[in-house]
Amino acid sequence: GRMCGKTGMTLLETLLALLILATGIAGAAALISAGVKVSDRARWHYQAMNIAKNRLEFARYVAENSFGTLSQLAESASDNYVDETGEANPDGRFLRTTTVSSVGGDANLVDLVATVAIKDPYTQTFDAAKESETMRCMFTNYR
Repeated sequence: GRMCGKTGMTLLETLLALLILATGIAGAAALISAGVKVSDRARWHYQAMNIAKNRLEFARYVAENSFGTLSQLAESASDNYVDETGEANPDGRFLRTTTVSSVGGDANLVDLVATVAIKDPYTQTFDAAKESETMRCMFTNYR
């Protein structure tokens, strides 16, 4: 209780106010942390999409200048680590694969698929089914 005529807060009121303040600060910190994680993931997906797009742009250049060599762009996922610019880097955050196949056995119609998997920052592994971007384009040699 309070004594008559006294103003101010008791120890219990002060502790309760501090608990409420601490809870608010912890909640704000959790929101900021979650926001940073979402922002990072969005940036990595954007970079992965650009890496895949650049691969298709390079394939378009190859198709226009030497269509028969498109199949040489195929690359497996075993060791094709790249950085955010698409340059080879064994410590890269991304793993790029490119498949090149003729459509219906027609050598003049080629399907090219570029998939870029994103490295999980916690497990340091790639799971293309979970975190990746894929772009596909068909090229023809009919003129």
